[in-house]
Amino acid sequence: MSIYTKTGDTGETSLGNGRRVLKCDKIIEALGVIDELNAVIGVIKSQNSKLKAQNYNVKLKSLNQIQKDLFLIGVLVCKAKSGEQEIKIAKKLKNHVRTLEKEIDAMSAKLTPLNHFILPGGSDIGACVHMARAVCRRAERRVVALQEILSIYGGGTVLIYMNRLSDFLFVLARWANHQRGVPDVLWRQ
Repeated sequence: MSIYTKTGDTGETSLGNGRRVLKCDKIIEALGVIDELNAVIGVIKSQNSKLKAQNYNVKLKSLNQIQKDLFLIGVLVCKAKSGEQEIKIAKKLKNHVRTLEKEIDAMSAKLTPLNHFILPGGSDIGACVHMARAVCRRAERRVVALQEILSIYGGGTVLIYMNRLSDFLFVLARWANHQRGVPDVLWRQ
């Protein structure tokens, strides 16, 4: 199969349900930001492999699952219907929200409580995770905007997942910095 199909040369693309839309459509915009988030998580994973030798592993198993979940979210966004596959995906995402919450709680238990906002950054991997969190928030906003005009099957679950994922990434960034011995940089006026 050729990577180029030439079907998008006029600025249109096909959705999972076969419908053709402009590449600037809100659905494509949401899918693009979700894809961007997936790519940033790939960058985090590449940093992680360099650090394994130092006994420093940033939740590789969790990140692998998150990347798979983002593809599932893409299916729900681009199909916008409620078939058997979409029902299974929404149920799976609901379970994965609980997993994210457990991981947030486990990491948080090892961190000092926050009384101030923190500035994104810290270690190299912590900064990458903060970037992923910011992209995740943008993806969440795109899905919210899309949900306003188009009912995505499992949209409520998608929004909950995206919100929890950004929480997970925030705590993961702090945890990664903590693992490297880099303190949070508190924001004070």
